[in-house]
Amino acid sequence: MARNIEIKARLASPGTLETIEPRVAAIATQGPELLLQDDTFFGCAHGRLKLRAFGPDAQGRTPPAELIFYRRADAAGPRACHYRISACPDPDGMRTLLAEAQGQTGRVRKRRLLYLVGRTRVHLDRVEGLGDFLELEVVMRDGEPPETGLDEARALMATLGIAPSHLEARAYVDLLADAAQAPAWRLDLADSELAAITPDGAGGLRLRLAIARLEPAPSRQAEGAEAEHVAGVTLQFEAVTGLDAAALAEATPGRIRAARLLALDAGRALVLPGPGRIAAAMQVELQPAHGPALVWRAEAVSVELPGNAPRLGIHAC
Repeated sequence: MARNIEIKARLASPGTLETIEPRVAAIATQGPELLLQDDTFFGCAHGRLKLRAFGPDAQGRTPPAELIFYRRADAAGPRACHYRISACPDPDGMRTLLAEAQGQTGRVRKRRLLYLVGRTRVHLDRVEGLGDFLELEVVMRDGEPPETGLDEARALMATLGIAPSHLEARAYVDLLADAAQAPAWRLDLADSELAAITPDGAGGLRLRLAIARLEPAPSRQAEGAEAEHVAGVTLQFEAVTGLDAAALAEATPGRIRAARLLALDAGRALVLPGPGRIAAAMQVELQPAHGPALVWRAEAVSVELPGNAPRLGIHAC
């Protein structure tokens, strides 16, 4: 079975894909090749199974479809992927057959720019409903130790300026499934205006925001939605521990300079819904406008918005 060492990174800031492409092109040995890919996923007990159909390339030719089986751990950073690929001359018929036999579990459509840097495939992906990503695939030789590919992937990641915090463990199909269930808006706590932060008397902590910034989910961004500033948002943290009372007493109203929520079980950042509730052990780090940084742990957080949000306020610049 063929084997790659792979890395995936999210290019979260607008324009990052266009910024990073010249860096890739400068070190590439081949490319770019434009690929329009339509991946349909099916039920599979021992890995993942997808049918990949292609749109026409730059010359108007449509590459043949492929049936792909692969196994790969969901882990941030370089990881091994074992796979098999078989040509599929009738993708529409195969999609119908597999959907009836195995059940369709997801679909991913993306625009991919492919470069080669030596033996490493560099993918610059614009994924419908998710945004922009970079993938590295170091194609391994039979019997080659994985450490060789891991070192190559890490070195290329450093060359391209990809920070470990940008790495994404999950597959596009899983991210899309999460996005379909997620709220249409997300609260950007680090760009909001703190009104008050007080214990609630029941072991919790209540944050009132004079002005909160709501970011549209990727699906809403694709529809043209922009960030909104909203008044009267409240966050309620439950089962709070570890908060320094003296530091809390020094916190004053004003713009929150930095904030981070980290899921303790998975070590990944949490996205605040707008509105909604997250039940997970988390560590919260918040830097108010004045006073020391606040750090605490909580078992859940709820975000409450006024009834007319998010249409209250002005578009963000």
